[in-house]
Amino acid sequence: MPLIPQQVIYVTLALEMLTAIPAGMSLKRIGFSPWWALLCFFPFFAIIALWVLAFIRWPQNAQPQP
Repeated sequence: MPLIPQQVIYVTLALEMLTAIPAGMSLKRIGFSPWWALLCFFPFFAIIALWVLAFIRWPQNAQPQP
């Protein structure tokens, strides 16, 4: 008998995808690779990524304004 029922794993993956897909779309909009959204599947790394994202210079803002 598995420690975690299979239905719990499926629901967890579905909820993670509901978070990762919009995060990837947002990252793409601000000039980052949407692949960084895969960090949403690992909560500890997602928190670190949010802090890093908050304090670095965004590629879209680094371009000079006309």
